[in-house]
Amino acid sequence: MRGVRFAWVAAVLAAGGPAQAAPGALPGFGNVPFGMSLELAKAARGIEVRDQRCDDTWCELVYRTTVRELDVTVWQQFQNGRAIDAEVLVRGPGAEGRHLNVSRCDATYNRVYMLVTETYGPSDVPIILRNEYTPNGIVEVRETTWTFGNGARIREKRDATNDGTCAVRLFYRPGLDGAGDARF
Repeated sequence: MRGVRFAWVAAVLAAGGPAQAAPGALPGFGNVPFGMSLELAKAARGIEVRDQRCDDTWCELVYRTTVRELDVTVWQQFQNGRAIDAEVLVRGPGAEGRHLNVSRCDATYNRVYMLVTETYGPSDVPIILRNEYTPNGIVEVRETTWTFGNGARIREKRDATNDGTCAVRLFYRPGLDGAGDARF
């Protein structure tokens, strides 16, 4: 039944076919645009720094924030002191921020999909459902991508594991110009 329900939701969300690249540039994520310095990012409005790991040319800043009433944890990468890639976990109530059941996770995935679509237009890749085979069993993955004119990209991914838990993540990648200020 879940597969039939997913197929219907995917068909509704992908109606009209794949979009062209989103206009303009993807600026970054939240209050940490691509290219921002690590020091300014740590002082950005609305973020709660949880951890920071650095070496000579690379840093990872882990912080929590709220975006459109969704609690998120962000792993923001910095290269040569400037913000680049960001991984965003839309937190659920379970261990490691996972959702406790697939239905709730799918509802969160659909909400985030609609928020990104509202902001940037339809995804250029229709929602795909596939399985990943891992040492811990099969992971059911649902994902889609928005690609911008400057090559920047947002990928939204939902993974459901054999234990019934699930996570919703977004991956923000800068384009050629490296500028940005994305909201969702």
